[in-house]
Amino acid sequence: MEPLSWILLAIGLSALVAVLLWRRREPTVGHDANDLPASHGADYDESGELISEVRVITPRDLMSDSKAAELEAEGKTPAAVAGPKVDLTPEPEEAEPQEVDKVIVLHVLAAHGTAFDGLDLRAALIAEGLVLGKDGFFGRRDERNSCIKWRVANMLKPGTFDGGSFESMQTPGLTLFMAMPGPFSFLDAYDDLVATGQRLSERLSGTLADERRHRLNEQTIAHEREAVIEYATHQKREQTELAL
Repeated sequence: MEPLSWILLAIGLSALVAVLLWRRREPTVGHDANDLPASHGADYDESGELISEVRVITPRDLMSDSKAAELEAEGKTPAAVAGPKVDLTPEPEEAEPQEVDKVIVLHVLAAHGTAFDGLDLRAALIAEGLVLGKDGFFGRRDERNSCIKWRVANMLKPGTFDGGSFESMQTPGLTLFMAMPGPFSFLDAYDDLVATGQRLSERLSGTLADERRHRLNEQTIAHEREAVIEYATHQKREQTELAL
């Protein structure tokens, strides 16, 4: 090989090594300390949203396209996470399906870079009196009329739990969601949803977060509680007017 060829080859290899070393030294995209995203088996986009196999349920996922678009135009609910819309509204056993017009979503997130173990998860959910339904979600049953007030989903696609695979499963988090209206006390259900979420986060050494995966605080809880009271009052007023 000619000396010039050797020189060009050496220069090319040096440039390749330099590029590789530079890429390894590039800082990774950081996240807000309050954002607390889970990372088990997941990737993030430039805005910090979870992509890949992680499915984050948002209020929009539980609504019809028309209702979600109406509320988004009013700024009352965030847009859906990128990806295909998944309807997680459970099929009613007897009653006719109702239009979902308000959804509350909470997350119990594992520490960044870790995941919840399936057996620990099952034990925590059962200890809270939640039952695994035929739809694959754990749910809180209303003692008065046996309806399900709210549900718990797996943050990993497709969001459901397989009763026979807890020994091998791991997940970066849980999603607790309550869809309204429904045949139950909205305020009681909300208080129970938050209290159960707090206990689950303690049992699993996780973090309770809101629908945007920001750490849930007392101010957010109080604000959402007032919104539930306002919604319940509005529903009662509508029912009274229809009865007249």
